[in-house]
Amino acid sequence: MIALVTGGSSGIGLEFSRQLAAKGYDLIIVSNIQEQLDNVCGPLAEEFGVKVIPHFQNLAVANAAEELLAWCDSISVLPDVLINNAGISYLGLLTDMTPAQWNEMLTTNLTSLYHTCHEIV
Repeated sequence: MIALVTGGSSGIGLEFSRQLAAKGYDLIIVSNIQEQLDNVCGPLAEEFGVKVIPHFQNLAVANAAEELLAWCDSISVLPDVLINNAGISYLGLLTDMTPAQWNEMLTTNLTSLYHTCHEIV
């Protein structure tokens, strides 16, 4: 069994990754922060004796979900479990956000999430 965890290298996503690894799931951990991937994947694999595949990707860009699923196809993996945990937000007033920030937030939190769920399920 393999689980794909977006945002799985820190915070709640990392805890999801730990819990799944403890149950024996191999993992694909997706993050847009390479250093976090480098710091967590090896230790998780060692601690729980599972395979952990890091995947660096920004889910805040157009077609991110399709690119993620194409990558899964390229390594011949269809996850059994999907934890769509990646998300972003900005502190402050919504009226102070730039259009680029709105787009980044909506793409990550809604569009990529929806398309990833739709394609994997």
